[in-house]
Amino acid sequence: MHKVISNTTPILSLLKIDKLILLKELYGKIIIPEAVFKEIETGKEKPYYQNLSYLDWIQIQKIKNPDSKLFIFEINGYKKLNKFLFFASIIFLDVI
Repeated sequence: MHKVISNTTPILSLLKIDKLILLKELYGKIIIPEAVFKEIETGKEKPYYQNLSYLDWIQIQKIKNPDSKLFIFEINGYKKLNKFLFFASIIFLDVI
């Protein structure tokens, strides 16, 4: 089974509309890089904030393979060209 890795955009977007649970319903568990967690933590004062470390279906990990960071950034660049693809920033990888 593939690992599902998310960047900040889909998480924040779903938090803002109170639908973060959709990620759990669609994928069961997801992984977020530690940098994503830290970025979301900077918005603690936002009304939609949730502490993701309390959710057992979200795993926060350091990226172990530096080459995978480059791949994720390439995907993010593609996502910016195709803004209508909301979940384009959720990546299925076996590299972490």
